[in-house]
Amino acid sequence: MTKTYPVRTNHIEQSILVTGCQRSGTTLLRTILGQHPAILEHPDEPHFILELYQRFGMTIHDLNTAVTYLSKHPYRPPSLSPDTLQVAYAGKEKLSLALFLQIYLETWGADELITKRPLLKDPAFIFNLELIGALFPHATLIHVIRDPRANINSQKTRWPHYTTWETAHLWRQAVDAPQNRHNTCTLSVIEVRYEDILLNPQESIALLCQQLNLPFSPDLLSFHQETTGFQPGGKPQAIVFKTVDRSRLNQWQHHLTAYDVRLIEQICQPTMNEWGYELIRPSLANYRYYPLLLKEWVQYQIQHGGRCLKNLFRRVGWQFGVGLLTIPPKSKPEQ
Repeated sequence: MTKTYPVRTNHIEQSILVTGCQRSGTTLLRTILGQHPAILEHPDEPHFILELYQRFGMTIHDLNTAVTYLSKHPYRPPSLSPDTLQVAYAGKEKLSLALFLQIYLETWGADELITKRPLLKDPAFIFNLELIGALFPHATLIHVIRDPRANINSQKTRWPHYTTWETAHLWRQAVDAPQNRHNTCTLSVIEVRYEDILLNPQESIALLCQQLNLPFSPDLLSFHQETTGFQPGGKPQAIVFKTVDRSRLNQWQHHLTAYDVRLIEQICQPTMNEWGYELIRPSLANYRYYPLLLKEWVQYQIQHGGRCLKNLFRRVGWQFGVGLLTIPPKSKPEQ
């Protein structure tokens, strides 16, 4: 099942952006498309796009600070040296964030962008469509959707402190985002189910290439993806995939409790129906269900409140020139 919302123009402007709720298979799709001879894959998630916006807004007045931050960022491609970045921005006093990113992409891609379209992947894009649309108004955004039960099982395995309540709402917010975006957002959006990629990879990727105006080759489905596998209660393990792995489809059935499944289906049912995900409606007595729900809701409110206060104090500090963007640690590669 694929849905399309048209709009398109030309070159660096023809960037391809891959996004979706975290743990939805965006890395897999980036790996597949990144092999295409007409695509230049950015090697890591460009988290700095949203981080620069949070710090500077749509206009960067303190260019030296922004360039220094970008130079030290763990997701800066190794091929792009700090000295090269300093030269690229030399002599400029202030830039719009859109132009700052355009210079970055031109410096990173260099001559390859004459024949290739840049490919950037970041799950956070889906929650910031108006901003991403303003920065990349003629880009094509590919939104990957995964069964919420499988997605939430993967999120909770990766981040055990996450609650089912929180991740279910996060999934629904992400999947509904393209329909809820403001009508001024000019992004062309293609939506594709993760399950279709696993079950019918050649058909799904061929259709996606057609929507991107790119020729398809079956060679795209033979790849080398290094990632980290997570299991409940186990240690992370390095994994290498050379083709799609269908065993990932139903792992949630062995790990989620009846409470988890009931809550996920209760929160996500309208969107699940729209995308063809069948409900199983597990049996669970209300006297067991609602106390667990209340406990998770309270836990989420405490965690969410703490995050909001932390972000508020950080932004107030920036307004008064206190505090800099902290260089984040680089996380392990994920599916």
